Amino acid sequence: MRLGRPQQRGGEAASSGLRQKSTLHLRRYAPFYVFAVAGLLIVSLLPTVDQGERGLFTGSGSGAGAGPASGIDVGAQPDSAGDGSTAGTAAASAASAAAGAGSRGADTPAAPFTPGKTRGGFDCGPGVRQLPWSRYAAPCIPVFNGNNGGATWRGVSADKIRIVFRRYNENADTNAIFSVATRGGIASPEVSARAQAVMFDYLNKTFELYGRKVELVEFRTNSNPVEEANGRGREQACADATRIAEELKAFAVLNETLSYGPFSECAAERGLVLPIGAYGFPEEWYERRHPYVYGIQMNCTRIMHQFTEYVAKRLNGRQARWAGDATYVAQKRKFGVIRPDIEAYFPCHDLFDRLMAKAGVQIVSDYRYVLDVARLPAQMNQAAIQFKAAGVTSILLSADFLTMINLTQAAEAQRWGPEWVMAGVGFQDLDHFARLYSQGVVDGHMFGQSQLGEAAALIGNKGEPAETYRRATGSEKPQGTEGFYFSLLHAFNLLQAAGPNLNPRAVGDAAVRLPQAGGNTGELGRWSFSSRPDGSSGVEHTAVKDAREVYWDGSATAADGGQGTFVTTLGGRRFTNSEWGSEEPPVYPGRR
Repeated sequence: MRLGRPQQRGGEAASSGLRQKSTLHLRRYAPFYVFAVAGLLIVSLLPTVDQGERGLFTGSGSGAGAGPASGIDVGAQPDSAGDGSTAGTAAASAASAAAGAGSRGADTPAAPFTPGKTRGGFDCGPGVRQLPWSRYAAPCIPVFNGNNGGATWRGVSADKIRIVFRRYNENADTNAIFSVATRGGIASPEVSARAQAVMFDYLNKTFELYGRKVELVEFRTNSNPVEEANGRGREQACADATRIAEELKAFAVLNETLSYGPFSECAAERGLVLPIGAYGFPEEWYERRHPYVYGIQMNCTRIMHQFTEYVAKRLNGRQARWAGDATYVAQKRKFGVIRPDIEAYFPCHDLFDRLMAKAGVQIVSDYRYVLDVARLPAQMNQAAIQFKAAGVTSILLSADFLTMINLTQAAEAQRWGPEWVMAGVGFQDLDHFARLYSQGVVDGHMFGQSQLGEAAALIGNKGEPAETYRRATGSEKPQGTEGFYFSLLHAFNLLQAAGPNLNPRAVGDAAVRLPQAGGNTGELGRWSFSSRPDGSSGVEHTAVKDAREVYWDGSATAADGGQGTFVTTLGGRRFTNSEWGSEEPPVYPGRR
């Protein structure tokens, strides 16, 4: 039975007056003001379209052919002094071969390569990446000494590639948000910005850009990121995209936080490349904007199939053995789901509902919340009441970390003790945010999927961002930030793989040639742009393909010395569509 939609629809300030207002605002909303890391507001179970339900646990076909369906003309080259079509032929061939070459952590066989030193001074050879210690960098290319074709696209000249960094203007709310984020161990915006500058400078001189360097130009916007995250504010977003394209004449744009729908759409319409596009949107959305928009975060369709597979195979029909309420432990699981009530997401919600019904999983209670910071505490209190009244033993978490903070507080207040089953979206699965959840209800009771790797490797001093920072500076990276490393690396990967004749179509062609990157022990799992959610050939514009299984141990000491960390099951193995086993999750060994 399909449930009806719920009734509810859901630094410091510059002046002393604003500072006082900010302080009062912060005191009032401190429990739920914890935006940081990758965005001011991160939504979950992201919007998708009905791409069919063929092969329940093998993903769904997009209905498109082998090639991407572009809805945007790339025939014209705006503000170009020439198309560079005959320039750098040898280098273009080398770039193409290297982009198809095998690499550490990838299963792709090696292709021919040109030996020599890279721009960073490393020996280039089979299986070597542009950063030899990296699992995610593009395959190496020797130093280029040819003609790069000069101005091959707007924002590209013989010696520069102009990329705009779009930042949001400060206000009392954002200042309060960033100050509170440090409670969980996240670095301050100032520290993160310094780390980002180090990463950018190092990648800019180490990657092969064929005689060019990236010129990063800051652009300040009055747009409200919360409005953009909700799919609103298109007029301002389009005005920004127009200025960035026509006045600043940029080739590409990186957003200070995550990119959201309105700006991503407007930027693509104006021929701007976005290495990080709208967060987790469906592959079909990206296909319509090929070759301009890409992403790292797993697309929504893949998430829906993986989360359904996880719940159906590993949890459904069994007792809620890890629930906090003793009366639930002896019962078979009764599932509830929490997700944002945004119209653009309804097709994704509907797809999830159909997949769960097809798998025989019944949802007994559904709460959709409005993404409004001031209303979250009251909404989550109502959600906890609703779930408890419905006898929900296991809550399926399609919610961001901010909502999680409020919901766990409400659950504790209502004395509701379910299992907390994570979809692995919205950074709900990052140690630093989970420490801010009410530990009395989640410690011993929260587990599920995580697209992220260990926090120590992602934003600590253990993984690839930390190693790159050491190579660049000879010192340790600040804790609590990865310095925008993976977003920058992804952008430089695309620029290098595109070759000397740089234009959006070259970027699109290069993306699919990049070999699989990462792996089971990588900070972000397996990356690939050359397969669809159902495993068929073609372009897939978002990189992450798999997830690991984790559980929360609030008493364990994490690698950064903080209390509480996510523990990985099954030796850290990661799973993609159709790979999840049917055994019960081996979480909390020895506790029950």
